[in-house]
Amino acid sequence: MPIKNWAFYADKGPLGAVKLDLLDNTQVAIPKAQWDSERFGMICTAPATFADIKGDLEKLCSDINVCSYEQQQIISTMWARVSATESLGQPSK
Repeated sequence: MPIKNWAFYADKGPLGAVKLDLLDNTQVAIPKAQWDSERFGMICTAPATFADIKGDLEKLCSDINVCSYEQQQIISTMWARVSATESLGQPSK
C-alpha cells in the first residue's frame, strides 16, 4: 500500500502558518490572510495524536508483517518531522 505525501500545518496564530509535507522536507510559510481563508474546514489535531497514529501503524506493520522497510522508515520519519514541528506553532520568545 503506498503512503501518500500528506500535508500538515503548524498554526502560528497571528503569524499565519507553516505547511509541511510528510514525505519530503518542504516547508512553506503561509501568510495570515491566506491562512485565515484556507484553514476553514480543516480538521486539527494535537501532535500527541500523531504519536498514537505512529504507534498504531507500527503495531499493524508488526502484527501482520506486510510493511516494507521503506514504509517503516516513512512512519519513523513522519513522527520525527511532527515532533520537530511542535514548536513551530509556538510564539517566539
